[in-house]
Amino acid sequence: MPEHFLLDRILGDDILLTTSLLSKIKPEPTGTANSILSMADFGVPNVIATTTTQTQISTTQQTTTTNPQNGIQPNNTTQTTGQQNSTVINTNPQNNIPSAPVKIKPSATNVKDFVADSIRVLLKPVENEMVSVQLFISGGVAGYPMAKQGIEAVALDWALNGGTKTLTPEQLQAREELLGISIRYKVFADYSVVSMNCLHKQFDECYQLFTDVITHPVFTPDQLSNSKDAVVAHDSERDPMDVLKQTALIYTFTGKQYDKNPEGDEISIGKLTADEIKKYYAALMVRKRIILVVTGDFTAEDLSMKMRNSFRSLPAGTALTTPSGGLDIGGSAFKSISLHDNSVNRIVGIASAPDAGSNDELALMLACEILNHRIEVEVTEKKNLTSDFQLSVAGIRQNLTWISLTSESPDKAIQAILDEVKKARKLGFTADELQEAKDRFITGYFISNQDNAALSMLLGKSEENDDWVDAENLYTNISNVALADVTAALRKYMKGFRFYYSGNPDDANEIIFTQKLD
Repeated sequence: MPEHFLLDRILGDDILLTTSLLSKIKPEPTGTANSILSMADFGVPNVIATTTTQTQISTTQQTTTTNPQNGIQPNNTTQTTGQQNSTVINTNPQNNIPSAPVKIKPSATNVKDFVADSIRVLLKPVENEMVSVQLFISGGVAGYPMAKQGIEAVALDWALNGGTKTLTPEQLQAREELLGISIRYKVFADYSVVSMNCLHKQFDECYQLFTDVITHPVFTPDQLSNSKDAVVAHDSERDPMDVLKQTALIYTFTGKQYDKNPEGDEISIGKLTADEIKKYYAALMVRKRIILVVTGDFTAEDLSMKMRNSFRSLPAGTALTTPSGGLDIGGSAFKSISLHDNSVNRIVGIASAPDAGSNDELALMLACEILNHRIEVEVTEKKNLTSDFQLSVAGIRQNLTWISLTSESPDKAIQAILDEVKKARKLGFTADELQEAKDRFITGYFISNQDNAALSMLLGKSEENDDWVDAENLYTNISNVALADVTAALRKYMKGFRFYYSGNPDDANEIIFTQKLD
């Protein structure tokens, strides 16, 4: 079954910032498809130095145009600034994609950012036998009203499983099985992704099938009910904590972007008609809303040649501007919510967060990492008051900070957690704690993102949230976060939580949840 998710890093397995430290991949040429990379392969030394110099993450844009959202560079040009460069390889000189600000690329990166076959491409060259192809489609829940939530998931499911002009659904499935691939999709709040992983030697054939499914779907009528059922079934099978998080978003963002569920619900999906789904897909799958991210053993020139005519049939369409900026929550609040399962006490809290891709975001992430370690030791291990505890920055366009946990004694658990937060706000952190947090963060991040698919996803997520350059500069930027910055970020953004509670009402005292943090 295709995978779909609500929010990157919120309801998925990856709980770290959606950027990557992987700025210098130098895999050993073993010839194996699944070779394991070492820390040194990513340009990460054994000792991570902490400095007081804080580097800017957001990239300076040098030019302005009438379409700053798509980030596509002017056609047939090469922009050079010192050692930093960006090249456009345009295989369709007649395309009508407007030019946009040229981004300054870090000299250390091997990522190629160019236009080919009328669409923007991010290529991460790696020397192994696998290729990851991921098509990012911007917009997410900003593209439809509340009554139509879930329409993007259904449209993608129907398109990818309904056959093409030359293949019936059964023939399409057989073809994928023969090639050993699966063309999948995920829906997020800010964007969706269509992905495929294949062997490098089979790329031409697999890529042709991948693009054919996306650009020439037939939308077989008999498949529509199956697609609706698949999306509804996945939504109904969500983990109760994920349901509580989505409920928290609905209350926090009422009337705004994140009050909609990308997967919809049985009622909204049941009302969708075939015609409106097909019309939505036609508006969704346009060149101004898509970015192709590829990780594999290619040069930009080679990949451009292989992409000839693959997406040219898509219309230019209209770019969709989505809201961004960090959430600002000044004080604490409490709301008890009755879900289907109240036998377990579950707690979700939402706090302020800085803009995605900012220096403050990295500083607050490290503050959360230190607090996670403190709370794990003082609250979970010593007092046994929590399980499944997590404090993290979401790293999304409308950014926020999450806290989530389960507890048999919610009042005691929340009191102990908030005591640690108040202590940190008052006294700050130590240099040793910060260094250890940086080491844990970098190591965990490296372990989670070794394969081609993870690299492609991180690069695309980073671009959707802010700028792909953030992904390539993560190691340097994390290393340069100063202790004073971490403490300042904690005090600036963790001012209070909006708590959402599902469980036994008698176990939760609103006064404890809404206490001041100063």
